[in-house]
Amino acid sequence: MSGADAAERTVREEGAAAVPFPPGDDDALLEETPGLAEACRRFPMPDGTQAERALRELSWGEHFVAGRMVPSKGGSDLYLYSLKSAAVFLLDRDQANIGKASDQIIKLIDVDAFIAWVRGTVGDEALADALAADCPAEDPYHDRLEGVQRLLALRMVQYGAAERAGGSAGGGEDAGAAPGEGSAPL
Repeated sequence: MSGADAAERTVREEGAAAVPFPPGDDDALLEETPGLAEACRRFPMPDGTQAERALRELSWGEHFVAGRMVPSKGGSDLYLYSLKSAAVFLLDRDQANIGKASDQIIKLIDVDAFIAWVRGTVGDEALADALAADCPAEDPYHDRLEGVQRLLALRMVQYGAAERAGGSAGGGEDAGAAPGEGSAPL
């Protein structure tokens, strides 16, 4: 059984999707979307409604505050108003700063608060559970941040696929695109 078949079977067995995924028993989307099979092994596949809810723009009181610091310039707060904006911030790999240690951006988040925000405000229980399990408080910050980035990247692949399959959430062509693949910068 191929990895794609196993992932599809896992998704169907868990009953996570309201519509069959991939649509029409065609696993072309699963095979063609990099990382989707791995994401489906890790999380149940969200349906269009779940993707729309998780990717929606949030209001002022629902935002998440992250920090970024450039050692040569100091730090600043960044207000994140959606899971997509969190993904753009956390997953962006600004190639222009590679090798310029004094200008590299250091990303700062309170991992426990981020998990609570994903669970309570964004409403993605599956992602929050995975983050809590894979990013324990006793691990060093760098390891926890890498775990958040890895899991968030996988989940965003699923949201992008759910949007393409359902054509609803976010309303734009790039609403589920991975950072650097058509998504607008912050």
